[in-house]
Amino acid sequence: MDDNNLDNKTEKELIAEFVKRFQTLELDGEVIKQGKKDLKEEFKEKIDLKTLDKVIRVLKIKMKVDHKDTFDEMMDQLESEFS
Repeated sequence: MDDNNLDNKTEKELIAEFVKRFQTLELDGEVIKQGKKDLKEEFKEKIDLKTLDKVIRVLKIKMKVDHKDTFDEMMDQLESEFS
Protein backbone atom coordinates (compact mmCIF):
# COMPACT_ATOMS: atom_id res chain seq x y z
CA MET A 1 0.00 0.00 0.00
CA ASP A 2 1.19 3.50 -0.85
CA ASP A 3 2.39 5.57 2.13
CA ASN A 4 0.75 8.69 0.65
CA ASN A 5 -2.58 6.89 0.69
CA LEU A 6 -2.05 6.11 4.39
CA ASP A 7 -1.21 9.75 5.11
CA ASN A 8 -4.61 10.88 3.80
CA LYS A 9 -6.62 8.66 6.16
CA THR A 10 -7.89 9.47 9.61
CA GLU A 11 -6.51 7.64 12.61
CA LYS A 12 -9.78 5.72 12.93
CA GLU A 13 -9.55 4.60 9.28
CA LEU A 14 -5.91 3.63 9.74
CA ILE A 15 -6.72 1.54 12.82
CA ALA A 16 -9.60 -0.16 11.00
CA GLU A 17 -7.37 -0.97 8.04
CA PHE A 18 -4.59 -2.23 10.29
CA VAL A 19 -6.97 -4.51 12.20
CA LYS A 20 -8.49 -5.88 8.99
CA ARG A 21 -5.08 -6.67 7.51
CA PHE A 22 -3.82 -8.08 10.82
CA GLN A 23 -6.82 -10.39 11.09
CA THR A 24 -6.24 -11.58 7.51
CA LEU A 25 -2.65 -12.44 8.40
CA GLU A 26 -3.78 -14.30 11.52
CA LEU A 27 -6.28 -16.29 9.46
CA ASP A 28 -3.56 -17.10 6.93
CA GLY A 29 -1.39 -18.27 9.82
CA GLU A 30 -4.16 -20.55 11.06
CA VAL A 31 -4.59 -21.99 7.55
CA ILE A 32 -0.85 -22.71 7.40
CA LYS A 33 -0.91 -24.21 10.90
CA GLN A 34 -3.80 -26.50 9.95
CA GLY A 35 -2.06 -27.43 6.70
CA LYS A 36 1.06 -28.47 8.61
CA LYS A 37 -1.06 -30.51 11.02
CA ASP A 38 -2.87 -32.24 8.13
CA LEU A 39 0.45 -32.97 6.40
CA LYS A 40 1.87 -34.56 9.54
CA GLU A 41 -1.29 -36.62 9.98
CA GLU A 42 -0.96 -37.89 6.41
CA PHE A 43 2.67 -38.95 6.87
CA LYS A 44 2.69 -40.07 10.51
CA GLU A 45 2.48 -43.77 9.66
CA LYS A 46 4.97 -43.55 6.79
CA ILE A 47 8.02 -41.77 8.24
CA ASP A 48 9.56 -40.98 11.63
CA LEU A 49 8.11 -37.48 12.11
CA LYS A 50 9.63 -36.90 15.55
CA THR A 51 13.12 -37.33 14.17
CA LEU A 52 12.29 -35.35 11.03
CA ASP A 53 10.97 -32.46 13.17
CA LYS A 54 14.27 -32.39 15.05
CA VAL A 55 16.28 -32.45 11.83
CA ILE A 56 14.23 -29.54 10.48
CA ARG A 57 14.84 -27.59 13.72
CA VAL A 58 18.59 -28.15 13.46
CA LEU A 59 18.61 -27.13 9.79
CA LYS A 60 16.68 -23.93 10.52
CA ILE A 61 19.22 -23.05 13.22
CA LYS A 62 22.11 -23.90 10.91
CA MET A 63 20.68 -21.66 8.17
CA LYS A 64 20.84 -18.68 10.55
CA VAL A 65 24.53 -19.20 11.42
CA ASP A 66 26.88 -16.61 9.93
CA HIS A 67 30.12 -18.59 10.37
CA LYS A 68 29.17 -22.03 9.05
CA ASP A 69 32.72 -23.40 9.05
CA THR A 70 33.16 -22.53 12.72
CA PHE A 71 29.73 -23.93 13.49
CA ASP A 72 30.54 -27.22 11.74
CA GLU A 73 33.87 -27.52 13.55
CA MET A 74 32.24 -26.91 16.92
CA MET A 75 29.45 -29.38 16.14
CA ASP A 76 31.98 -32.06 15.17
CA GLN A 77 33.92 -31.50 18.38
CA LEU A 78 30.84 -31.54 20.59
CA GLU A 79 29.37 -34.59 18.89
CA SER A 80 32.54 -36.54 19.58
CA GLU A 81 32.66 -35.35 23.19
CA PHE A 82 28.99 -36.15 23.87
CA SER A 83 29.18 -39.60 22.26
